[in-house]
Amino acid sequence: MTGLELIESLDRSYQVVFTTSAERYAVDTFELSVIDYLVKHIEYPRFLTAALKAKENLATLLKTSEGQSTIFIKSDSKLVKLDIEEINFIEALADYVIFNTTKGKFIVRSTMKGIEKRLSSSELVRVHRSFMINTKKINALEDMNVTMTEKSIPIGASYKENLYKRLNIL
Repeated sequence: MTGLELIESLDRSYQVVFTTSAERYAVDTFELSVIDYLVKHIEYPRFLTAALKAKENLATLLKTSEGQSTIFIKSDSKLVKLDIEEINFIEALADYVIFNTTKGKFIVRSTMKGIEKRLSSSELVRVHRSFMINTKKINALEDMNVTMTEKSIPIGASYKENLYKRLNIL
């Protein structure tokens, strides 16, 4: 497999900087959305430029995914649109998760790990192996519990540090 064939087989989410001794493939690689094309013998300033380009592009992609404000979840036989702000907390229950929202409860067949990967929001944070919460809905933190409007949710020891960072707790 050539380098071009490899890039064609990848999804577009990868940050690719193509390095080669042949200049003739540059146009082909840019058609495949590579970040930069470096011809060997690479000088450090040129390498640094390519690395910074990749870093800026990745930061832009992350901001875009964090800007996700709505999701669709399957409830019964229809897809229901939920704003992230409507989610109070998400609770795991074996191979299902329960979305507790301002609109009601919705049961979805998925694992908490799967939901955590798909929901990249600055408001939602995992606090326990069985719970994810909306940080905007927190009333208080006491001992190893988060008090929400309708429920007290435990904070797992391995999740505490991340929660405190997200809430800017010193």
